[in-house]
Formats: sequence, C-alpha cells, structure tokens
Amino acid sequence: MPRRGKKYTEEMAFFINDKNRIEYHPLCKTCEKECKQSYRVKWIYCPFYKASNSHKQ
Repeated sequence: MPRRGKKYTEEMAFFINDKNRIEYHPLCKTCEKECKQSYRVKWIYCPFYKASNSHKQ
C-alpha cells in the first residue's frame, strides 16, 4: 500500500476515526456524489440531499 503524503494526511485528518480509517457522515455513505462530509459534522449541508420531513410547496 503506498504512503500518503503529508498534505493529504492533514486534509483528511477531519475524516479519520479512532481506528485510523476514513469515515463519512451516515447520509453521505450511500450518496453517489463526491461531496462527502465527515462523520464529525452536526448539520449536514448537501444540495443533493432532500430530507423527507421538508415539504415546501
């Protein structure tokens, strides 16, 4: 397995869990888009996600 550079490691530090693996938000795990967010965020902002309880007419 190739080593990752210092810049990549610093950028991905927000995504690394206690097992040193990259972990995404539960809503982002099944999403096909590239705008993945960390598991540490409390409020997710995704233009592609539509919550089932938001009924705007």
